[in-house]
Formats: sequence, structure tokens, C-alpha cells
Amino acid sequence: MANPFATTVEIEIQCNERFRQQVVEKSDADPLSGVKIRSNETYVLGGESSVAGDYTTSNLIAQHYAISDILNNRTHPVEFFDGPVWLVFEPVNDRLVSLTGCHTIEGVRDPEQRLSVDTTVIVTKHAWITELVRATEEYSNTILDLNPALSENQIFQELQDALAGTRERLNQLSE
Repeated sequence: MANPFATTVEIEIQCNERFRQQVVEKSDADPLSGVKIRSNETYVLGGESSVAGDYTTSNLIAQHYAISDILNNRTHPVEFFDGPVWLVFEPVNDRLVSLTGCHTIEGVRDPEQRLSVDTTVIVTKHAWITELVRATEEYSNTILDLNPALSENQIFQELQDALAGTRERLNQLSE
């Protein structure tokens, strides 16, 4: 029998020419960019040729702040402004969390109101948190490679603090 959940999840942050211009030319530590989230071949946010947009640093901070609720089996939505679309974390059990890309506030509030385009995957909490740490580290390194001066920026520092807290929680979490 197949596992009813996935152990892999991938966050892909769009770091294209527009992203580079925002970071390098405008010294923007919270650039507008796109994100795709998928587990195996199922996209929760974005798709093969689409992304969910937001101010990436702020959105990643919000995802890190969701970790406490995820670990305490509480539902937590993270809003992406370009849609609007929400990434909703819902407890399955102490080990698993569902990730749903919702396209209406009604679907965020009530799973029975979700649209046919709203996609849900179930992953281990460990897999989600590990991927969030990986993606945030990669994103942070990209920002600093493009513009090292942004290391002193307040919102970039907030992201680093949130990342440190998540790393600590991950070290305490068993697979």
C-alpha cells in the first residue's frame, strides 16, 4: 500500500532578472518575486509555468512564524497577495501536516468551501520544516551574493532571526 503522505516537498523561489534588479539596483531586501511549492509532481502553489507572488522576505518570515502552530497542531494560513492565494497549514496528526493552496478566504476558513483548483498535499512536519530552512538559506545566500550590504537591513535580519528559530525547532524534531 502506498504511503498516504509525501516525505518530499520543494519550495522554488523565482530569482530572475527582475529579482536581481530589485536586490542590486534598488537595494531591496524584500523583493517582489514568485514562489512554487510542490510535493512530488503536485503543485500546491504555482504550477509548471505559474507562481504565487509576494514580497518574498516578508512571506518567508510569515512561513517561519507558522512553525509554532504547525508543531502545536494548529491551523495557520499564510497569505500571498498576488492572487489572492493562501498557503494553509492544517494538522493531520503529531507527525503530519497538510499544505493547501487556497484561492478564496472562504476556503481558508472552511475546508468544505474549497474550490476544485485548491490543492492539498500531506507531508511530514520534518520534511516541510527541513525544506523551509533549505529554501530560506538558499534565498538568503542569493540576496547576499547579489548585495552584501543588505545583511544589515532590518527585514533581512528579521528573516535571519526567524530562520535561526526554525533551525533550533528542527533540531528538536524527530523524523
